[in-house]
Formats: sequence, C-alpha cells, structure tokens
Amino acid sequence: MTRWKAFVAACALALATPATGWSQSTAAEAARAASAQLERATLALAGATEAEDRISAQTEAIRAFENGLSALRDAHRRTLQRTAALEQELEARSEEMSRLLSALQAVEGAGFEVRLLHPSGPLGTARASMLMGSVAQELQVQADRLRADLDELATLRALRDGAEAEISTARNSLKHARSALAQAAEQRTDLPRRIVDTPESLAVLVAGSETLAMFADGLAELPGQETNSTATDFDALRGKLALPVVGPVLLWPGEPNAAGVTRPGVLIAARPGSPVTAPFQATARFVGPLLDYGNVIILEPAAGYLLVLAGVDRVFAEVGQVLPQGAPVGLMATNESTVTENGGEYTQTLYVESRRGQNAVDPTGWFALNKE
Repeated sequence: MTRWKAFVAACALALATPATGWSQSTAAEAARAASAQLERATLALAGATEAEDRISAQTEAIRAFENGLSALRDAHRRTLQRTAALEQELEARSEEMSRLLSALQAVEGAGFEVRLLHPSGPLGTARASMLMGSVAQELQVQADRLRADLDELATLRALRDGAEAEISTARNSLKHARSALAQAAEQRTDLPRRIVDTPESLAVLVAGSETLAMFADGLAELPGQETNSTATDFDALRGKLALPVVGPVLLWPGEPNAAGVTRPGVLIAARPGSPVTAPFQATARFVGPLLDYGNVIILEPAAGYLLVLAGVDRVFAEVGQVLPQGAPVGLMATNESTVTENGGEYTQTLYVESRRGQNAVDPTGWFALNKE
C-alpha cells in the first residue's frame, strides 16, 4: 500500500495551494479589433485619392487612420501589460505546477489495482474511488487552466510582435498621407475668395496688439463679410459642431494653466501632425504668426462671430478664402519621436477661442463636448 499513500500525499500536496484566479483577458480582442480598424482606415486612405473631393476624403481618412493607430497603440500597451502579468503569474505558480505534475504522475503510476483494493476493505475501496474521481477532476481543472494560460501567453506574444511591426508601418503610411494632404491643400485653387482685410491693416493690428484679445477686438472692428451661412444658421448648431482637432480637452474656459494664467477658450491636446479643420463654413480673416501663440487662424463663420485657432504648425488657409465645413486649414506640429509606448501620443496643443463682437464667449457652447 506504499503506492496508495504516495498517491494520496501527492494529490494533497497539489491541491494544497489554490490555483490563482484566471479570467479571459480582453487584450487580444482589443489588438485584433484595432488591427481591423486600422485596415479599414488604410483602405479609406487608399480610396481617398480617387474621391471627387480628394482633400475632404483625405482629411477624413487621416482622422480615421489616426484613431485606428491610437487604438492599436492602446491595445499594444494592454497586450504588454497582460503579457507581463501573465508571465509573473506563471512564474509565481511554478512550484504549484511542479506539484500538479507530480500528482498527475502519481495518478498515472497508481495503477488500476489501486482502484480495486484498499486496506480497509470494500467500503474503503469505494471511498477511495470517489476520492480519486474528485481529485482527478480537480487536477484536470487546474491542468486546463494552465493550458489556457500558456495558450493565451503564446497568442499575446505573437500579437505583441505583430503590433510593433504594424505600428511602425502605420506611422510611415500616416506620415506620407499627411504630406499628400498638405501638398493637395496648398495647391488647391478652387476655393472662392472674398476681399476682407488688406495686408496693411492686418500688419498694423499685429504690430499694435499686446494680447490675443486686443488683436481680435481690432479685427472685429474691421469691415467683415459673412459667409453664405447666416448668424441664425450658426446659432442653430450650438452643441453640435466637431472640434477643429481630435483630442481631449486639457483646460476649460477660466481654468488656470501651469503659470496660473486663465483664458476664455479651451486648450485641446492633439496628436502630432493631426489635421486642423474648419468646424463650420467660414471666411479666413487672419492667417499667420501672432505674439507667442505660434501660427494663428481666425475664422468668421457668420457676421459678428470669430473663431480663433492658435498653435497650428503648418497652415493651408489664406486670408479671404471661404472654407467649407471640415476643410483642412493646417496641421499640428509633427514630432513623432515624442510618441511613447506608455500613451504619450497627445503631445501638441491647440487653443480655441470664440468671440462675438468684441466679447469672448464660451466656445464649449458650440462644440459637442463632455466635461467630466
């Protein structure tokens, strides 16, 4: 009966430490979904060159591509986190797995005669058979858990390697797409133009302005010319307009920045190289560098209204152009080297301010935003 005692001892040892809780990770599913989203965006980007309004199609395709790449980066981070956690968990369970293998070997080595014979007689034999069935079932559950963990780990490692290669390829594709958009936008000649402000009057305003508010007030005093849309049409879109650039809001109106300065507009985090678009059909009233804001684009969506976009790196719009809704007016600065694997992809900022006459108004009233 020495083999029987060895068998029971091995089973007890294997079951002494409960298996670590295991649950199906969503990292693999997220990575696959992101890859599919990126594939659809790639097809849209390829088809944009054949579209009737190529610039508009390219802009939408680039935004879809950026979202797909962002989702892939997020899935890649989650995959790395899940892989590390799973490897750590399996390492911690190495002793437990050794006991499990020993117990399984003991079950196999116990032989058929163990199930027929027990020193206490038929009743003991029946009890021993029931015990063996229960132990074998629990051992099988733990073996299945281990097998599932190892299978998931192999899948995650493959997805990790594939995602890294796919991210590199996608970034290169996106870089070329932005260059193509910039070239197409700069060569565009089909936009209608209006005579709004002379270069001389704008130069005087820039030279005499000490703040963005002073410049906007002076611009509002110059004779403007509304677009085909009326102020009533513009007012009707309160809360429905898309932001000029895709990204989270960093600062809301009246919130102080790191220097303690408060402004009436919103500061939006943006991805490097993201297209900046006109939220509504508008006339470009000013385009160019202003004070310490970098390149500033001021749009007039309706008579008496101005929309200020500050912090654009590369500008496409020209003073007097009538820009359709969604038209690209510029690109954010491109510094892909700062995009890190820990999620730091929103490395640019765009300041957005709305004005009615000579008064700043809360821009969040027009844009579809959720302040949490």
